Amino acid sequence: MAVGRIIQLWLPGAPLWAISLVPMTLLTATNMVSARSYGEFAYWFSSIKVLAIVVFHLPGALYVLGCGRTATAGWAI
Repeated sequence: MAVGRIIQLWLPGAPLWAISLVPMTLLTATNMVSARSYGEFAYWFSSIKVLAIVVFHLPGALYVLGCGRTATAGWAI
């Protein structure tokens, strides 16, 4: 359902149930092939999530440290 809501932001005219059906069908089909393939599938997608977290934290950390701008670093508003 969460995947469907995210994709619905890009395709606002599509019904949520239809958008959610596609990833659910892919995951179910992968799981029915074998548990090993499902585990491999889950491993790579969790790796993508970890990479995304790191990629989004790096610019934030650089911003807080004051890199790339003329103002002083810190948390003050």
